[in-house]
Amino acid sequence: MSAVVDVRTEAEWNNGHLEGAVWIPYGRIAEKIASVSGDKSQKIYLYCRTGRRVQIAKETLEKLGYSDVVNLGSMENAARVLKIRIVK
Repeated sequence: MSAVVDVRTEAEWNNGHLEGAVWIPYGRIAEKIASVSGDKSQKIYLYCRTGRRVQIAKETLEKLGYSDVVNLGSMENAARVLKIRIVK
């Protein structure tokens, strides 16, 4: 099983996010990721607005030992790749 994490701001999240995604701002990913996935081999998909914040979050998770973290870039791209709808 995989996890989908939105690393944008709360305002961006409230304007729309992927159905079933979990919101963790990229600056708090290290302290909050265990509530989503304690299994460091679990696939974790990340998205934001452009992909910049995802890259920061991805590097943070990899430093913590997570081995299967995927940068999906924007929410729209993540929705297309994962075939998940955007909800408000």
